[in-house]
Amino acid sequence: ICSLDNSFIHSPKVSDKAVISFLVGQGRRGISCKQGYCRCSVCVVDDKSIICADKGISTACRNEGIDVLEIQPGSIELKGFDYGFIGGAAFKISSEKLAFTGTLDHHPDKSAILDFLEEHQVSPVFLTDIPIFDIGSAVPITEKEQKN
Repeated sequence: ICSLDNSFIHSPKVSDKAVISFLVGQGRRGISCKQGYCRCSVCVVDDKSIICADKGISTACRNEGIDVLEIQPGSIELKGFDYGFIGGAAFKISSEKLAFTGTLDHHPDKSAILDFLEEHQVSPVFLTDIPIFDIGSAVPITEKEQKN
């Protein structure tokens, strides 16, 4: 399941019913697709925009009013596989910043990705100087400063 603020992208065939019930109970709407690994395939830019190389997910999201930048599959390294996925190679670190595991210099959609981020007022942060690679997922851990 790929979670956005007001919706979630999932395959009803593989999604846990309890999780779906919880999300729907929160007032989120489900966007159904056939892809079982939605989160891997989707880079969330903001609540209403994503980057994705999967045509089925892209179509389902567009039909639900999500702004989608559909990129070419490949050009993201994943050891042991032909290629990795944008959802495993990028993640939000704040509402205005999207971290990439590496550079987009060798990605054929580099310009389109950077333009899409700028259009949505999100700045890219490149964590390494090597080409973008899939790490599966990232969970940013933050700490809030306490004011005395």
